[in-house]
Amino acid sequence: MSSTNLPSKSTSPKVAEDIYPIDSKTDPHPPVFKAAPDLRLTMDDRILANRSSLSAQSAGPPHASPHQSDDQTHQQAQQHHSDSSPKPTDERSTKLYLATNDVAEDKLGDSEIGTETTGDFLGGGSRIKNRRIGSSPQVYETMPTISENKAHDEHRSATSEPSTSVSNSFSATYSASRTSSISSSTSNPAALHNSHLTVEGEWKVEVAQKQRKDEKDGVVVLAIVKWVVTIAMMLALLVCLISVKLSVLVLSKQLQAVTPSDQEDWTTYSAQFIVLYLLLSVPPLLNAVRAGWYGLLDRTVPWPSRKAILWAVVRAFLESLGLCLMCYKVLGQYDSPLSLLLLATPLFLPAVDSFRRIHHRRGTVQVVGVVFAGLGVVATVVLMVTSGAMDEGVWRVIVAFVALSIAWLPSFQQYITVAAAKTGEKEPAMEEAREVTNYNTFNNTFNTNLSNNDDTNTTSGVSSSVTTNPTQVTEHESKSDDKEMELSGGAEVLRPRATWKGVFIVHSCRVVFTFLVSALIYMLDSEGGPGAVFTDTVHTAFLDAWNLDSHVTDSTWTAFGLAIGAGLVGYVLAFGACHMNMMRGALAPPLVLATPLAVLVVSVSQMCDVIVGDSGSTCSWDTGNMAAIYVVAATVCFLLAPLLTFGWSLLRSAPVLLQQESVVFWLPGYNTAGLDTWLLVNRRRDVTTPDTSDKTGKKSKVYICTTMYREAEDEMRQLLESINEINKARAAGHRSFESHIIFDGGVRQRELSEFSLTLIGLLEETLGVRPEACTKVDTPYGLKLSWKLPGNSGKDMYFNIHLKDSLKVKNKKRWSQVMYMSYVLDFLTDGRDEDSFILTTDGDVAFTPDSVEALLDLMTRDHSIGAVCARTHPIGEGPLVWYQKFEYAIGHWFQKAAEHVLGSVLCAPGCFSVYRCRALADVLPKYARRVETAFDFLTKDMGEDRWLCTLMVQSGWRIEYCATSENRTNCPGHFDEFYKQRRRWIASTLANLMLIVKEWKYVRQFNHRVSNFFLLYQVLLLCSTLIGPSTIVLVVSGGLSYAWDVDIIATVVLQILLCIAFAILCVRTSQTTQLLVAKIYTFVYAVVMTAVSVGTAEQIVEDLNNSPGDTGSVPVPGENGSETIITTLGPLNSDISLDLPVSVTTLYFAGLAAMFVVAALLHLREFWNLAHALWYLLCLPSGYLVLTIYGVCNITDSSWGTREVGEETPAVKKEPWQKRAREILEDICFCCVRQPTPRMTRDTEVQTLTVGNTRTTSVSLNDSTSPSQDGDTHVPVEGQDIEPRTNQGRDVDLEVTEEVVPVPVEDWLPLEMRGKYASLFRNHGFDSTLFIAGMTEKELKRIGVASRGHLHYLLAQVALITAFEIEYKVPTNVDDWLEEIGLSMYRENFHRNHIHTPKEMEVLKSFGREDIERELGITKAGHIKRLRYAIRMLKDPTEAQIKAMRMRQVIEDAPIHYLEDSHAGEYAFWEKLKECCLQPDFKAFGLENEVKSKLTGLRNDWLLILAVSNTLWLILITTLASNAALTVVGANPVGLVFLVVFGALFFIQFLTMLQHRLVTLSHFLARAPYRCGRPMFTSWSFSQAGKPGFEDTSDWEAVQQVRRDSQRAWQRVIKPKRRRQKYPSRADNAASETTSLI
Repeated sequence: MSSTNLPSKSTSPKVAEDIYPIDSKTDPHPPVFKAAPDLRLTMDDRILANRSSLSAQSAGPPHASPHQSDDQTHQQAQQHHSDSSPKPTDERSTKLYLATNDVAEDKLGDSEIGTETTGDFLGGGSRIKNRRIGSSPQVYETMPTISENKAHDEHRSATSEPSTSVSNSFSATYSASRTSSISSSTSNPAALHNSHLTVEGEWKVEVAQKQRKDEKDGVVVLAIVKWVVTIAMMLALLVCLISVKLSVLVLSKQLQAVTPSDQEDWTTYSAQFIVLYLLLSVPPLLNAVRAGWYGLLDRTVPWPSRKAILWAVVRAFLESLGLCLMCYKVLGQYDSPLSLLLLATPLFLPAVDSFRRIHHRRGTVQVVGVVFAGLGVVATVVLMVTSGAMDEGVWRVIVAFVALSIAWLPSFQQYITVAAAKTGEKEPAMEEAREVTNYNTFNNTFNTNLSNNDDTNTTSGVSSSVTTNPTQVTEHESKSDDKEMELSGGAEVLRPRATWKGVFIVHSCRVVFTFLVSALIYMLDSEGGPGAVFTDTVHTAFLDAWNLDSHVTDSTWTAFGLAIGAGLVGYVLAFGACHMNMMRGALAPPLVLATPLAVLVVSVSQMCDVIVGDSGSTCSWDTGNMAAIYVVAATVCFLLAPLLTFGWSLLRSAPVLLQQESVVFWLPGYNTAGLDTWLLVNRRRDVTTPDTSDKTGKKSKVYICTTMYREAEDEMRQLLESINEINKARAAGHRSFESHIIFDGGVRQRELSEFSLTLIGLLEETLGVRPEACTKVDTPYGLKLSWKLPGNSGKDMYFNIHLKDSLKVKNKKRWSQVMYMSYVLDFLTDGRDEDSFILTTDGDVAFTPDSVEALLDLMTRDHSIGAVCARTHPIGEGPLVWYQKFEYAIGHWFQKAAEHVLGSVLCAPGCFSVYRCRALADVLPKYARRVETAFDFLTKDMGEDRWLCTLMVQSGWRIEYCATSENRTNCPGHFDEFYKQRRRWIASTLANLMLIVKEWKYVRQFNHRVSNFFLLYQVLLLCSTLIGPSTIVLVVSGGLSYAWDVDIIATVVLQILLCIAFAILCVRTSQTTQLLVAKIYTFVYAVVMTAVSVGTAEQIVEDLNNSPGDTGSVPVPGENGSETIITTLGPLNSDISLDLPVSVTTLYFAGLAAMFVVAALLHLREFWNLAHALWYLLCLPSGYLVLTIYGVCNITDSSWGTREVGEETPAVKKEPWQKRAREILEDICFCCVRQPTPRMTRDTEVQTLTVGNTRTTSVSLNDSTSPSQDGDTHVPVEGQDIEPRTNQGRDVDLEVTEEVVPVPVEDWLPLEMRGKYASLFRNHGFDSTLFIAGMTEKELKRIGVASRGHLHYLLAQVALITAFEIEYKVPTNVDDWLEEIGLSMYRENFHRNHIHTPKEMEVLKSFGREDIERELGITKAGHIKRLRYAIRMLKDPTEAQIKAMRMRQVIEDAPIHYLEDSHAGEYAFWEKLKECCLQPDFKAFGLENEVKSKLTGLRNDWLLILAVSNTLWLILITTLASNAALTVVGANPVGLVFLVVFGALFFIQFLTMLQHRLVTLSHFLARAPYRCGRPMFTSWSFSQAGKPGFEDTSDWEAVQQVRRDSQRAWQRVIKPKRRRQKYPSRADNAASETTSLI
């Protein structure tokens, strides 16, 4: 299409001149350009969309009135367009409709945001303007205006060729490639086939991989497993409940069957009585012990109030009285069906109380349930009357019924857990105590009952103390967030619950009262009254009865064991059902069916005989006088009563996800008699209003904070893709997310680094945002780039890149962490928000929304958890990566699980962990302190993540490991990088372990969740690490003695000498030499370990084949011809015993292998990691011997070790020593040396005037091969004013790019140095700043700068010079190339060597320094350095480099905003933080040199400790092994102790792994849905915020729709006029739900 068809340009819209500073924290975000949505339509969709637009917009938009503003014009145009366009009817039409109506689609990408406020789109006449949005004056939206004429709208459907007025050639080319494809396909259908080439498409495998990544696999298998487990638990719980009922009934019947008349009968009766007493006493005793362990040993758990203690004692007496009467007298006195029905009657009063407590939610179902409970009691009473059971003992039934009913009242149980009031508080009365938080609230992030309330912190002292320190928060912090709101003086007070200490009081008193009541009943049963107990007959019978084996039958013991065991198992299953979100399937049915089925069993004699056995009167009862009818009636009533009261709440309540006992039950603990009724009344009910959890869900805030340095492109891509998945998941709910990337060394005075440009270049393909749509803000720490991610959620997600300038703030990862922590805590939040979390990631990690949900599952259910880490999977290729895969696997399987179970995880890696903001606020003051001692350097700068976790544990927080959350990260694939990384890890691990052990009393004072056993475990780990090298030496020597029959002592001495030599080498030589020797050691030890493995296996086989009593000793000839037995150092010695004919070492290795296999089987998805054990075994000496020595010897090395880009050193020919000696003499006697005159033209004298008039490297790549030796190449000229100022401040936030021109050396040098050094600089080729940039101290000395003061000054000035970079490219001819690099004076020299064309320039790639001097006649050092740099850049750029160059231009052209003007509050925050801890240190005045000297002393101390401990260990083992007399079970005592201790460590880790796998399984099952293919359920979810009680969004929306329809119908009847105003139409909701995310 010709340019004449283009519509004329309309008048540029008015630029908003009102730019106000934002000082309020209500809008913490700087100006952000809103990215246009990217619908990613196909070509056919775009064509159809354009054609639809052409026909739909034929009427054109209304013309703007001259008095209308731009916003009004835009609104009218949008209204006209929405009215005239057809509404979508299906998904494809909706997609096209959005594409047609979204003006920014396909236009924003073709726009050019340059140095002007408005500019034409390349594809047409639409314009871009910066418009204020909403109430925030600094939030801008990039959007086109609507033209005033019809021709322009028609032009939108047939885009013309791009405008030629664009200054940036690259942007024009890029934009033209997009717009031309659409315009050509629209104007000419035949061009559609040629619009895309095959080579431009994607590879089929890549497309398939993307589709597979986008498709979310259903949890079909997990759903099936959950159904199976639910059914199994339901049946098991039902069997346990029935077993308990029948067992108690059998024991009571057996007691009543004995009529004591003589001493023998009294003995039998007493034995039966004692068994029944033990049945009643064991459960409260176990409950009291558990409660004492959880409550008494934790000083943070409060005591109940005085009134609560009094009521606890009363309740304990009532429950003991009722159970004793029921078991001793009632159950055995009546027929079995009547006895079981009487055991269910205490349900009536708790049902009435529960109905009263939920009066605001009364319904027909609850009323019917209470009625059925009453009818059940009436039917039971009628059954007693008709059965003739209304005798003189009926008072026992009445007393037992009343006592148990009162004791089991839910209100009674709740009040017992009320904590004692603090000073100034009023203890609530029992009728005032009410529950407003329960499992539903805890299931949905616990937010309503914690200090996130606006009034919580000012209500009382209790609430304030809760938010100050986790150690001051009571039991809710340490066990399960057990806290509730209570009334105190008419106001709501946040009061922690004293659950466990209340339980301890209740059950301790029950033990006492059970004994007293039982003793009283026993005395009353004697014929002579209470005094008869002390007669000789009764006394003797009672003493003889304690010989229970002689007087108790097997059936009695079976019933007793079933009652105790089944009751305990039943309680555990009930809690497990609640814990794993299986209440409706595994808990409610057994509790409802237990009594009816038990009655059915005892009613059918044949069934009773089979199940109960020979039980006498248990299976026989009187069926006459209509008794059967009343039994059926009462049974039906007690089936419906629990179903419609407590069971109904179970079926309809929100599922409890991963909650503890104190959250699920009022009083944790179990009973034997009436266990089903006890579980029904003891479980906490749902009384939380539905909108409460929705409100708290919307308050949740997660900040994704990433530290980045020099990650590769593929590593950055997987991080951005993960963030994009989070954005998609977030858009479906109400969660608030922000992403912040702190980029170390990302900018140098506004010059972006290569790696930051690579990151920006990936944003469009991963996040769907265009780089040119960013908001660029100049900040005190460097530069900030912000985008608003696309999405249809009510809350936008912002993506921010904070580029650190090392000249402005400190570098290194710890200070990046301090930056984002303080930014979130002190600026974005208040630092004490319970619902704010920081998700820390590395720049190369990949994760999923499910993993984030799993982490937040653990965080939200327990507010004492400060951080949660995930399972990290290393990715990469090669044997070294395989080694790390196995190492990571066993580290998580055993070490992380052990720390999680025993106390607290000691390291939550920053690669992927969630931290609680309130926890970080407690430790950040300490974490942000500078390094002052050598030990500080090891803990703070070598292992910042581990030290942060150490501080959190010391402050009272708990760190957990969540195996259900997974992430993938790149691990070192090269030997050098791996050793350098582990060098840091070894030093930091040892230092932090020493710190934990050293300050253990301090830790225990603040953190009661870690025990002394956990300390012992850490001490053993520390000791094992110290003697690890000597252990490896012994293993290798012993294995070689069996494999090659090598003398053990000789191999031990040889290895010791090799270790000493390597230690000396590590102290004296360079890193290159150390790593080279370490590689040699690794290879040699791998070969040796092959032989050791074979020899050890051979000896194990021989040991297993030996006959009992054979020894593993070696006979050695003695002096007199006799044989002396010497026990070897091999892995085998003599057998343990005749019954166990294997050696201790064989048993040890077998057990170790079995543990690994079982662990792998329990981690089926990671089972194949076990195959990498081969590489781990071969590299074991390298990892535990060589690496330990290397790490300790290099603790003085402050380098990071990984992500370091080495300088590219070109291959040069080795110069002869004579020439090198001559150069040294010339440097010394530089005044007497005459510089040779190179052959060149007269252009030489004007080189600095003809080079660099324009900055030709504005789109060049910041490559690591730039001439700067320190890697800092982007340094603009000091004092350069980039922003034009006016009298009113920065009214126009646009960056004016000034041309950077090389300055002659005479103008660059100060006046006092010009005469002395100008000629020296020129004589050596440093004629201007073009060549001076990047000069090193060595080069300055070489040209003759000898004064230290001058040298220091010149180096500082050189650092401020902008590096004149050269872009990657192959020039068209040598003349233009020399002109660009500033060496045009040598043009003739190149021509003489016949170097003109690119083909002829190939020879330059092989030129070294000597070749340049000889062939080209260039002898000046500065010119040679520049030419060699330019030769290195002679190559075709890669796609990544091209993209980076394009991104540089895009970011440079983006408008710049100054934080000082746009957001004064944030600017003040950064300035204050910078002043506090981020100010760069001066090397000369800092503590770096002092710390280095101290590190040397610390290294020497550590080497001494390592040497002494390993030497002593070797001497002990070798000496004792050589003495056959000092052996125990075939091994020397020390070796045996070693095996026992470390075997115990492995066994402890194995047991904790089993427990953690059980916890992980429960976590999986709790999150698994019941319907196949549905998303995982979680207490913290992206899509289910504010939707408790439903597995997926569709369930919630369906119920909400029904509610809305009901409300609308009601409004039509009551208030028809307000219906439309109050309720939105469905069409609006449907339109918003179909909006695409990208």
